[in-house]
Amino acid sequence: MELEEEMSTADVVLLMSSVPERTSDLVYWLDEARLRYRHGPAFPTLGGLIAHLVDSAAKVDALLRHAHLDGQKNADVRASIDPGHDQDLTRSLQEALEDFARVRRRTVDLLHGWGKA
Repeated sequence: MELEEEMSTADVVLLMSSVPERTSDLVYWLDEARLRYRHGPAFPTLGGLIAHLVDSAAKVDALLRHAHLDGQKNADVRASIDPGHDQDLTRSLQEALEDFARVRRRTVDLLHGWGKA
């Protein structure tokens, strides 16, 4: 599937900045039992899926910040987002989401200046 129109840099930054809040909105009601839910033996727990999202987002943000600061034109995003095995939340959901929001704010602040001379 191809996008019919390109997103502007400002649109991408706005979209990126909304992800932590949207993620928090989607998972705020999850209790420990729901976080341990596993749809099947081959699937991660819901908490593991959230942990992967939060950890991958922080890694991608670090990759973007380094690419920007080092003037790189290419970066290996796949290495940043490939999930580990049996990844699970090692901290509270609230703490993980707060860290995600903090890291994303730093990245978005940096990206606001990207491309300006």
